[in-house]
Amino acid sequence: MFLCNSFAIRVITICFLLFCVAVSSSWARLGETKEQIEGRYGHSSVIPPYEQRMFHDSADWHHLRYSKDKYNIDVTFHGEVSVSESYSSPNDDFAPEQIQQLLSINSQGHQWKQTIFSSQPEWDRDDGALAREFIMGATKSFLIQTKEDVDHWSEVRAAEKKKSDNMDGF
Repeated sequence: MFLCNSFAIRVITICFLLFCVAVSSSWARLGETKEQIEGRYGHSSVIPPYEQRMFHDSADWHHLRYSKDKYNIDVTFHGEVSVSESYSSPNDDFAPEQIQQLLSINSQGHQWKQTIFSSQPEWDRDDGALAREFIMGATKSFLIQTKEDVDHWSEVRAAEKKKSDNMDGF
């Protein structure tokens, strides 16, 4: 009887571990290359023109969209690696377990700490990375950014503000 129970426990443990590996490997991760992400999702799809204005592509910064099941995954690359990933699914909320899973696989050896600066929770890491939920239209998204991407967007916004504050030619 003990041998049978021991075998059943081993089988259950192995199945559980395989399930955990399968689930955790289904999401993209910060720091991955385009090849690694395409190995997970296949080739990228085209970002619609009305959404492209949100992105500021340049020689070293580019954005690609991938799809998996009911999710769109918008990935920002700086150089050859992912520095930002936005997971979205129209009309679906992210369950707390999904958020914890996304934070865990994007920890890069750091711990996330939840903070609340507005009505939406945010998370930050000791290395300056940020994560937050946001809604754009009917689409609910979960965004995770490295400090590098956070700094890049701060520079982009500052340059846009400076450009809009310029009154030359009036």
